[in-house]
Amino acid sequence: MEGHQMTEAGERIKNDEEQKEFFMGRVRERAAVVVKNLENLVTDEAGWLLSPKMTWVDVFTAAYLDQYVDMIDGLLEEAPKLQEILGRVRSLPAIQEWIEARPPLHEFETNEGL
Repeated sequence: MEGHQMTEAGERIKNDEEQKEFFMGRVRERAAVVVKNLENLVTDEAGWLLSPKMTWVDVFTAAYLDQYVDMIDGLLEEAPKLQEILGRVRSLPAIQEWIEARPPLHEFETNEGL
């Protein structure tokens, strides 16, 4: 029953442009704050988050950014350190291989499917 309720709620949002824009506005607003805070945590000496070496936090952050960077115009415009982290993580052979092989996004994982 719970999954059915989520489907109904998702369909209402998907079909209501005003609600969709409201929720996307909140996502844009909150993502900008998160990006600003994360940018301030990147170390100057190594360019990773709070560490001289890459950790799972950098990979998690890159995955988070990867999900939103195409959805929110200019998200990383004022975050050059995070742009660098995203690029370095994306260029890792195992990550690059996954990016090329991963299945397409589900409709609820895209801005259009919201």
